[in-house]
Amino acid sequence: MKLNKNKKIYIFNSSKEDILDFTLEFIDKVGKVDCVVAPKDLKKETKEFITQNSKNFFSIKKTKNLIIKDILSLFSKFNEILYLRLNSDNFFDSFLDEKNFFQKKNIKVEELLNTVDIVDILNKKKIFLTDRKKNSSVIFANKLSNENFMKILVDGGIGKMFIKLENKKQLSEFLKITRDTLYFKKNYKFNLIYENKLLNNIFESKYKFKGITFNKKNIFLMIVEDVKI
Repeated sequence: MKLNKNKKIYIFNSSKEDILDFTLEFIDKVGKVDCVVAPKDLKKETKEFITQNSKNFFSIKKTKNLIIKDILSLFSKFNEILYLRLNSDNFFDSFLDEKNFFQKKNIKVEELLNTVDIVDILNKKKIFLTDRKKNSSVIFANKLSNENFMKILVDGGIGKMFIKLENKKQLSEFLKITRDTLYFKKNYKFNLIYENKLLNNIFESKYKFKGITFNKKNIFLMIVEDVKI
């Protein structure tokens, strides 16, 4: 199979199966690319939407590595392919495996912006990502070291920040950093978002983390600078 630079794959990653939760960019691409590839266990209504609005649709029930090999074979017929992935950790997925695989085959790779699960949680809690009155900003972070965590708090100017936590050890270490520094206590509000719940004042000295387990579900530390929630 001879591949050339006209070949391109778009990758869209989502933890949700409902077409109403997908971005407009994804929906627009469905009708423009030569074909769409998605997992077999996709929601029925979403499958029907893609089938009706795409030129070609392939639903595949295989592991990620086997799916990308099947996609590669489709490039013998098509130039542009949209690949829908379902993954609970969608926002922080960098698609390194897919990028390396397709780029080695001289195929261009482009990531489409995905939905952010945490936004849904905040909307339900009526918490805004930013404060327009203060021209504030929001930052998302992952795999943050203790040193970088402290540096961010010392430098300030973050507005609002969400850190995806990897394990309870990381949470405990971040907790110790904030408790040991009076400045952090005075200038920041720390909250934990766990299983769609907002746990307030988690870095108070008497707060216990009983019942919190780290698994594939997203657990975020929310930091708000000098703002009452």
